Amino acid sequence: MSMRLKGRRALVTGAGGGLGYEIALELAREGADVYLHYGHESELARAEEVMARIISLERITELHFTNFLNLEAIPELVKHAVDLLGGLDIVVNNAGITLNMPVGNITVDHINLVSNVNQWAPLMIVQSARKALEESGRASVINLSSVHAFGGNPGHSVYAATKAGIIGLTQELAIELAPKIRVNAVAPGHIVIPGLATVWPEYDEAEFAKRIPVGFCGQPIDVAKAVAFLASDDSRYINGTCIRIDGGNGARMNYGPFSGTPSDIPFGRPYVPGV
Repeated sequence: MSMRLKGRRALVTGAGGGLGYEIALELAREGADVYLHYGHESELARAEEVMARIISLERITELHFTNFLNLEAIPELVKHAVDLLGGLDIVVNNAGITLNMPVGNITVDHINLVSNVNQWAPLMIVQSARKALEESGRASVINLSSVHAFGGNPGHSVYAATKAGIIGLTQELAIELAPKIRVNAVAPGHIVIPGLATVWPEYDEAEFAKRIPVGFCGQPIDVAKAVAFLASDDSRYINGTCIRIDGGNGARMNYGPFSGTPSDIPFGRPYVPGV
């Protein structure tokens, strides 16, 4: 392990989730002290588990519950993190809710819930952490977007809107907060997270992997390592960008049944000799 984050202080939201768990652990492996947030009782057991693993690495850590439906509670979360760690160098806005629902069934409550957690909480966290981050001298914010920001999929209108909004927010903050704070995003594609089979019983990882150019499905560690890179000085000239972590699916031409397969259709005839 390179320990390239040794001595740095991080806040990770949604640390009991499939990605947040691994992100928090990877930052600790790289040397950071990590303040852990969770926002739902279903995340508590895994949040406590990752906290124990971080303690075993002899890092400073603590667990804090905040429901992001109440945005006014966010300054308290950030204050606790700053007080415990003595400052902040890294913020990872990972907490998020996926909503898969036909547009005709969406309610205002659905919109408020998903938007608050996915989009407005990250903004309020950065606002609350700004002073501490500016004092860092090496501050980095990493926001979690999604490949849903780049392409449509039925039933994901609210979720996709928030994840596209995160990219816009990332670019805006990257300019507004420079040069003292860098702000970037990652957009995971298909990642095999714990509990996936519970909500998707027919899921077949090997079959799904056939749809991905690299030939396998992403794991939480693939996202965590990208986040750790963006948190480190190795990415010091990267600001305001979004890294897609999707195994190459974003590079594939979406052209119906012809997508990703060779074609013997004689395009170019008669202009190209031999076609």
